[in-house]
Amino acid sequence: MTGMPEDEDVVTHNWTVEPDHGYDLPDELVIWDETLRDGEQTPGVYYTTEEKVELAKLLDEIGCDILNCGIPAVSEGELTSIKAISDEGLSQASIMGAARTIRSDIDAVLKAGCDECVPFIACSDVHLKYKLQRSKQECIEMAVDAVEHAVDHGLKTTFVTEDTVRADPEFVAELYNAAIEAGAERVLFSDTVGVMTPTATSWFFETMRELDLPEGPIGGQQGAPEWGFHNHNDFGLGTANAIAAFEAGVPNLNTAVNGIGERAGNTAFEEVVMTLEQLYDYDTGINTELLKDLSERVEETTGVPVDQMKPVVGHNAFTHESGIHTHGVLSNTITYEPMHPEDVGHERRFVFGKHTGTAAIEDRLDRAGVDAEEGQLSEIAERIKTTIEKRGKDEARAFVDEFREHTDEQQGVSKDEFWAIVEDVTGQQPK
Repeated sequence: MTGMPEDEDVVTHNWTVEPDHGYDLPDELVIWDETLRDGEQTPGVYYTTEEKVELAKLLDEIGCDILNCGIPAVSEGELTSIKAISDEGLSQASIMGAARTIRSDIDAVLKAGCDECVPFIACSDVHLKYKLQRSKQECIEMAVDAVEHAVDHGLKTTFVTEDTVRADPEFVAELYNAAIEAGAERVLFSDTVGVMTPTATSWFFETMRELDLPEGPIGGQQGAPEWGFHNHNDFGLGTANAIAAFEAGVPNLNTAVNGIGERAGNTAFEEVVMTLEQLYDYDTGINTELLKDLSERVEETTGVPVDQMKPVVGHNAFTHESGIHTHGVLSNTITYEPMHPEDVGHERRFVFGKHTGTAAIEDRLDRAGVDAEEGQLSEIAERIKTTIEKRGKDEARAFVDEFREHTDEQQGVSKDEFWAIVEDVTGQQPK
């Protein structure tokens, strides 16, 4: 496994795979990426056509199987962007367009030149009553009509529901069976507000099988669809739940680069990939050495900074300050790093601060050709600590304040801009 020490006398156990946990891991992982669709629904985020095309090419290059590029019916600009991606002729990724269960939405997917269509409708009681104001029977009828319309026009069709996991399982099975009979070759189940746990996720898919919902091979076919899972990260369980679904035999996982998306975001692409690669010793087919570069490009394009502590791609993911940790990493990186930074296109950093020990100082001096005695190393360490402890917090606090202000301003038009638009359209101001 990548990242394991080469010393044959050292055993580094991995209890994820060493015991027989009874996993039902699929033969292949199918990455359905949502960076261009759900990712753009991150508050304040929008892509130009050029940016969407660029990101689509990068996602294709890294090895994603499906790109949900957006909802063409949203606007002429969105349709134009998706059509531009379709015209690129990507080498691997299939181009998907999303649609409400409305024929005109599916017609827009066709106009955008997509390979696949994903008609979606909410199915939980709360959504049916308060959002759609539809009965369960109407929900089924709308789903069937949309799937049939897409299939009749030659689109590979995936049927999706919002808030699947909070709906009655028997209704879910009834609805999905109807969509499968209408020709859906893939079905996707959604934890729209991130309320599941890994145990609950496993139970859900077990329940779907107990209700005899048809399940087919990777790629799917009419009457035997591929299964997939779309989930969010509201409780920080996005990656864990996606992995639980994969353990339960669900091959198609929805992800977004950097975990961007509505509210607390989607399941992070890089976290799912490296969890499977490192902890399950599973070949995902993704070129992991491109992960950091892809993350940074999405960060630049969206304007959403990546958390410093973000797993895999965060600035601090391979950064060390503590003297104990630094000494361990300099001896053997696996002591305090579960993977090699170069495997994800990252780099290792040592920070010299309050917790710095002499090992990191000696390493830096050696690399620079500077000799220092043990006492001098200790003095350098003490001076570094004294310098840090004397440093004020004003600069750091100012940065945090500026960042918060920028975030508020970034998320849509400002209050002044909003009311200026309203006044221009209506001739009225707020009372």
